[in-house]
Amino acid sequence: MTQFGRAGAELNIEIICTNSSQGKAQSQSHVAGSPGFDPSAATRNGGIGIRSMEDRAKLVGGQIEIHSMPAEGTKIDVRVPM
Repeated sequence: MTQFGRAGAELNIEIICTNSSQGKAQSQSHVAGSPGFDPSAATRNGGIGIRSMEDRAKLVGGQIEIHSMPAEGTKIDVRVPM
């Protein structure tokens, strides 16, 4: 668990990396203390952060899933081939 502070807010970031039997590495991040956000609204409003993460995962044959809701926190799952 890592603490990360930004703009006076303190976030706890937990990153778990595993290797599956299907030959894919999985990284799962949970951001505790995150205010959460609507991922579809973020991309609709011209933001490039999520799109950039998706593009980077695809470049190495992987995929990314972002689970977040306002006031609920954020969880990011990334799977890439080994």
